[in-house]
Amino acid sequence: MAYVQIRFQHHGSLPSAPAHARHHGWTLVELMLVVAVVGTLAMVALPSWQAQVHKVRRMEAIEALHHVSLAQERWRASHPSYADNLGSLNGLALATAPSTASFLTASGHYRVSIQTDASSARHRHAATATAQGAMTNDTLCRSLSLSVDAGVTAQGAVPAVNTQRCWGR
Repeated sequence: MAYVQIRFQHHGSLPSAPAHARHHGWTLVELMLVVAVVGTLAMVALPSWQAQVHKVRRMEAIEALHHVSLAQERWRASHPSYADNLGSLNGLALATAPSTASFLTASGHYRVSIQTDASSARHRHAATATAQGAMTNDTLCRSLSLSVDAGVTAQGAVPAVNTQRCWGR
C-alpha cells in the first residue's frame, strides 16, 4: 500500500475569511445567557399575569352577585319576602338551568348560590360566589358574597382580610 504525502507551501499568513463568514452560530455561553434572561423575565412576569387573570375572572363573579341581588329586589317589590330559590327570580341570564340551590357563571369559574331569611322581622338576602375549576388557585379570594340586611348592602370575601382587594377597591 502506497502513501501519498502532500506538502503545502506556506508563504506568509493565511488569508482571513470575511467577518460575516467566521460566525456561523451561537456559542453555548450565549445560549445559556439568553435562557437565563428569558427565565428571569418569565419568573417576574408570570405571577403578575396570573394575578390580572384572577382579577378579571373575579369581575364575572361580582357581576353575577349584583344580578342576583337586583333580581331579589325586583322579586321583593311584588312579594312579601325575598325569593328562596333561583328558579323564582326572573331576569337572571343563567348559563345553566336554574336550580333551587345554585348556578355556574357563564365561564364556569364560580358557583353562585342564594340564602334568604324571611322568618325574621328583618328581611335579609345574600348571594355567594364560590371559586370553581382554575379559580380555586386564587388564594386571595376563594369566595365572594353580597348581602342585603334591612336595606344595608355588605360585601364579603373569604378570607375576610381581602374583602376590599377582592371587590376591586
